[in-house]
This record gives sequence, structure tokens and C-alpha cells, in this order.
Amino acid sequence: MARRLPSCFYKDCFCFNSSDFAPYWAEIIGYSCGGIFAIGWWLFIDAVMYAGSHSLPVAIKFDDWVPGILSTLALIMINSVDKNLLNGNESIYGEGVAWKARLFAFLGVALGVGSLGGAITIMALKYINPGYIGEAAWAGFAIVAQNFLIFVSGMCLWLFRSLERGEEYSIADADLKKKRTFRKFSYRGVDLEDLMDLTSDQLVELVHCRARRRFQRGLKRKPLALIKKLRKARKEAVDNEKPATVKTHLRNMIIVPEMIGSVVGVYNGKTFNQVEVRPEMVGHYLGEFSITYKPVKHGRPGIGATNSSRFVPLK
Repeated sequence: MARRLPSCFYKDCFCFNSSDFAPYWAEIIGYSCGGIFAIGWWLFIDAVMYAGSHSLPVAIKFDDWVPGILSTLALIMINSVDKNLLNGNESIYGEGVAWKARLFAFLGVALGVGSLGGAITIMALKYINPGYIGEAAWAGFAIVAQNFLIFVSGMCLWLFRSLERGEEYSIADADLKKKRTFRKFSYRGVDLEDLMDLTSDQLVELVHCRARRRFQRGLKRKPLALIKKLRKARKEAVDNEKPATVKTHLRNMIIVPEMIGSVVGVYNGKTFNQVEVRPEMVGHYLGEFSITYKPVKHGRPGIGATNSSRFVPLK
């Protein structure tokens, strides 16, 4: 059987992967745009030298230089505008920066298009209409090619710079999201998903000793009734909304995983404080989250509390 040659028999020399060039795309596109710009000016200078050395019937004058100079100026104007400034936030960049950047970019593009149109007009009026053909009309075609290449190089450079910055921002956002990984909750080494699937015996072995003794002695009727009410409230709850509040006086009720996500109104001796059960509360008592007193907040001292504010009778 004939032996099949591999598609790449010399990997280091003949096989290329586009991902290998990813770090160098900025340099490649930048040098390419610069090369296109240089080719445009080289064509025009070649036409100028050729016309001077061969004594062509049409001489190169200053008006032939104007479109190329204006196209170069348009390239500088376009690439000096940052894309972020076009949609800039006034609170960040200042007032009126966005419309100024848009106006400057518009003037640059209009100048580039106008220069290209001027080059076409010069070629038509100075070289085509008089009937010059061949080498006599070479300068006119060189002027048009020069301005076209300069305009293309300027627009490609601006577009690539914008895309490159967008990729940089997207990579930075992805890295930021990777850094902002949230801590996964676990109760004594058991994840939340596994915690919800634990049986009663497994939960008893996991909680602290006081709660373990409480569960081993057996739960009374009232705690079981509260769990039943919470289960019913969660079942009747609308999607993406919290279940109804279930009021209770059982401040010594130990929070179990089945109660996570429920809303309990815990009595503090005067009112029922709403407590939303979270995973971090497992193993604690309901009364810990509904204090029976109002924390004291000391204000300024009253009159007579200090020597400086003591009442002094007038004689």
C-alpha cells in the first residue's frame, strides 16, 4: 500500500498557524499601511523624475503636488482622532469633546475624498482631455494612484487601530471577569448543592454539638409545622419572586438547609422582623437575626452633663 505523505512534513518551516501571528498583527498591519503610503508617494515621485528626464509635453507643476499633500494631511487628521472620543462621555472627557472629535474626523475624511477627487480632475483636464496617451499621461495616472493609496492606507490604519483597541478592552474585560470569581459557599466542607441533598442523619453529624443534641432528642410539633409552612410558601411563590413571609415565635428554631430561600417573620417580643434565610445561616438560631432590643446610639451630652455647660445663676 502506498504510504501517504503527511500534510506538513517539515513543521518548523512550511506549516503556519494564524494564531502564531496574533501578537504581531499590530506591527503587520501598521507596516502594511505604511508600505501602501510609501508606494503612493513613490509612484508620484517616479512620475515627476520621469517627466523631468524625458521632456514630456506636460510639465509637473505645484498644482500636481497639492492633492498628495492634502491627502497626507487628511491621513494625519483621521488617525489623530481616537474612536472613543467620537462617543465620548462628557463626564470623563469634558463638555463638547465628542462633537469636536466628530467634526475633526469628518473634516479629515472630507479632505481625503476631496483630494482624491481633485487628483481625478487634474488627470481628466490636464492629461485625458488634451488627448495625451502612453508615457505622456503617466503623471496623471500616478497622481490618482498616489491619492487613492494614501486615502486607503489612512482609513485602514484608523479602522485597525479601532478594532485593536476594542480587542484590548474585550481581553481586559475577560481578564477582569476571571479575576472576579466569587467564592463558592460551603458549610463545613460541603457545597450548597450537596448540602440540600443531605439526609437528616447526615445533617446531624455535620452540625455543631448543641444542635446535634437538639436533633437527636427529636423535633417537636411546632418546628415541624414551621418547616411545613415554609415549604408551602415556597411552592406557592411566583417565579423570580420571594415567597410569602411566615411568622413565628420559635426564636430557638435551628436553621436547616431546607429553609434556605424562605422569608421568616421572627418575633422579637414586640414585632415580627423579616429574616430572609441565606446559606450562611445554616446551623444558627432564628433569634440571632431578630434582636430583642434597639441598639443605643449616644448623641451629644445634655445641659449640665459637663462643667462647661453647668447652670450658673445670675446674682
